[in-house]
Amino acid sequence: MPGLQILGDHIILTLFNWGGSISTHPLHIHQCPKVFLCVLLGITFSDAVVLGFDTMISPVEEGKKKVQIIKDGKECFISVNQLLFISGSLHGRGMTVWSGAVTQTDFSKLEEGQKVIIKDSFVDPL
Repeated sequence: MPGLQILGDHIILTLFNWGGSISTHPLHIHQCPKVFLCVLLGITFSDAVVLGFDTMISPVEEGKKKVQIIKDGKECFISVNQLLFISGSLHGRGMTVWSGAVTQTDFSKLEEGQKVIIKDSFVDPL
């Protein structure tokens, strides 16, 4: 997950993953305007996954979210009800746990309305 620090006339680009972080040396935006512009455009036009956003859980309606699971050509849709746990640390797996209910499924072991737990963890997109 990239991070950008703007400190007066300088910028620092930092990349985070489950193992830690690494940062560039401070770049003077007036002495390196092309680099500054490239960093800004790169962050502005990058896909959400590259920026570290979790695209597995997507909004369906106002205030409601869903998860779609596809395995061996079969689909399952889960309505996300409540956030149960979120890791407060950048170091580690970045785990998030949700409660939910199956709304539609092709899986033989699941039934519609069945309550489930969704465990999500950080995946390095690079």
